[in-house]
Amino acid sequence: MPKLKLSEYPEFSPETIRASLPELPDESRDRYRSLGVKDADVETILGDSVLSALFDEVLTHAQNNEEVVRLSANYLISDVTPLVRAAAKEGNETELNKAHFVKLMEMVARAKLSSRGAKDILVEMYATGKDPEELAQTKGLLQVSDPEVVRGVLKQILLDNAKIVEEYKNGKEAGLQFLVGQGMKAMKGAGNPNTIREVILEEIGG
Repeated sequence: MPKLKLSEYPEFSPETIRASLPELPDESRDRYRSLGVKDADVETILGDSVLSALFDEVLTHAQNNEEVVRLSANYLISDVTPLVRAAAKEGNETELNKAHFVKLMEMVARAKLSSRGAKDILVEMYATGKDPEELAQTKGLLQVSDPEVVRGVLKQILLDNAKIVEEYKNGKEAGLQFLVGQGMKAMKGAGNPNTIREVILEEIGG
């Protein structure tokens, strides 16, 4: 009877067998870290097989954008997991649209949407499957980052708060935060706070 040499069959080669094996935890850990995921988030993801599988699906849409990957890990842990668990308790097996989720993370990364706005959109997006940008547009949550649009809003605010401006120039740092808050209030939360801060500093020479 002829001897059977498994090494002669491609499907039994070490490379093929190795490729068919699931990724080991240490390999996943290194891969996640290489994408910029915080150590604490890495361990949380690896400790939950459902979360880990979901994160890997999200990564196929994130195209190795480190900021989007980092945000995805954070939002999956703090916001998506509770939504999924709550839905499961009610017998609702709603599935997260991964492409829409990544688009939402991209909007946060590009400062088109605040973190607070993203959390609100995520809840409705998960329940309805709607496009996050359309939801943000409908709800008026898209952030304005155009400096000239922001400047137009701030000019009157700075005039109305000349005393605060002067106090800031004299070293009262809290005045700047107050002015930023007034800008956010005037723009109904749609202004990018970083842009508002930068424009204020330009206008008052800070």
